[in-house]
Amino acid sequence: MDRSIVLNRKMAYVGKLGKSRELFRQNYIKKKRECIEAITQKFLKEIENEGKTIPCKQGCVYSTCCNEYVDANLQECEAIVYYLYQNENILSAFLKNYEIWRQKEKEALEIYKERETLRLEIRAFKKPPIPKMERLKHGLPEQYFKLNLPCPFLDNNQCLIYEVRPLMCVAYYSVNPIELCSPLSTKMPKVKRADEIPFLNDRIFYYAKLDFPFFPLMPLGVYRIISEGYSYLSTIRGIGNMKNDAMLEPEIASIKI
Repeated sequence: MDRSIVLNRKMAYVGKLGKSRELFRQNYIKKKRECIEAITQKFLKEIENEGKTIPCKQGCVYSTCCNEYVDANLQECEAIVYYLYQNENILSAFLKNYEIWRQKEKEALEIYKERETLRLEIRAFKKPPIPKMERLKHGLPEQYFKLNLPCPFLDNNQCLIYEVRPLMCVAYYSVNPIELCSPLSTKMPKVKRADEIPFLNDRIFYYAKLDFPFFPLMPLGVYRIISEGYSYLSTIRGIGNMKNDAMLEPEIASIKI
């Protein structure tokens, strides 16, 4: 395992800042699991009222949706990292799969950079231009999907982080026969999406309140927290002094490999 990954893991939950970070992640995972259950039950009730069923479940034989562009807010990425640190085998599987995913990373990163640029541009408008919104919501996700990049958390059609998977993954289901999800299908499955997702745009963080919600491409955000730790987190607007404050704590500054 890379030395920087080992070092950042050792530094993650020591000192005053580390304890706040750990408590935040534990509470966030608890809140997120409750949110996942609430969204799921709401979907089940709505679909039942329509006389339909939801074929989506963990271990889907096609896992087509696991090739989608999935962003997650910073808080979710932190919670996923904590979950990985508690599950050594899942952490190892992710790091191995990430190397494969990264083979096409340059193409994925270009899409991610354009997505972030569009997000910033759209914030400047009271009424965002329709072309920009269409590009953000449909154009870029479709472009990413065509890269055929299975999520690095997918292993033998099983989601390794199903308990703490991104809310964007939870927020939509197919309501058609599962055969329509096959890559060979000539018909597109109809998808039902949640109208709103609780605390997805939350700016509350354990160090300081974010200037605005931050949504990295999920695998990239998780990997950068693991590999760069406080250095990466300090690049995010609103928490720029985190690394300096962390290194002032004796328990963190004294850690070596």
